[in-house]
Amino acid sequence: FFFIAKCGNGFDDATLEKLQNDLKPNMTKISKNPNQIPKWLNVNRDLIPDFIVTDPKQSPVWEITHTANGISIRFPRVTKVRDDKTWKEATNFDYLTELFEKSKPSKKENDEDEDEENLFHFGDTNDNNNNNNSSNNNNSPQKPTPIKRKLLEIDSDDEIEIQPKPNKIIRKSLPNSLLKLNFPNIFANQYIYLSSSLPMDEYNKLKRHIEAFGGQVLSPKDINNEKQLLRVTHCVGEKDATFDKIDLVKQKIQTNVTHISLPTVYVWKCIANKTKL
Repeated sequence: FFFIAKCGNGFDDATLEKLQNDLKPNMTKISKNPNQIPKWLNVNRDLIPDFIVTDPKQSPVWEITHTANGISIRFPRVTKVRDDKTWKEATNFDYLTELFEKSKPSKKENDEDEDEENLFHFGDTNDNNNNNNSSNNNNSPQKPTPIKRKLLEIDSDDEIEIQPKPNKIIRKSLPNSLLKLNFPNIFANQYIYLSSSLPMDEYNKLKRHIEAFGGQVLSPKDINNEKQLLRVTHCVGEKDATFDKIDLVKQKIQTNVTHISLPTVYVWKCIANKTKL
């Protein structure tokens, strides 16, 4: 089984309460611990959930759709339980990939609502939609702008307004990857350790920003590498065992290179103001 994307839901409170009670016996709390991921699940480390089903074959099949039409990887929403299907009849990974590939050339170019949220839309469309696409294609086709093409490759959370010509499209997102074209190197020559106490979401977001602004972040796999620990210039977040390990390594080598411990709020302030640490 593959973990494709996190999903919102369109259920009311009563339905959610019923689902929680019904699903509880088949759920196990793993608290995002990668060591507790079962062998049957293929999941990216950043997407590890708090709870996981004990047996996916005994779990309900969910219908996941875009808010307007079809299926969307970018803004998926659970709309209902498919009691008429089991895991065997549910959409498998290969077919999901096929649907996604087929959908790429059929995206509506003149539908602002579609552009606003449905960049990754795929699935069946009705006859009217097909007719609209045909008539639009007879006119001079519009090639996607570089910004639009970039947005097709990334995910996002915050708000930004983009105005590609000739149509005005309101985007509801800021790229997580952060276009690195014009960012000042405020963290140049800085090797930063992010505390293990940071929540995974904040850790990943802070790491992306530091690297976008020219800095480097100590990889978790290098916390026992004395050569890498010696390079650390800043430690960010609440003190943990690695903070002490960095101190010991530098004392052992008797180096004059020191490091500074900082709260995360200070780093975010530097990023916001584009000032050096």
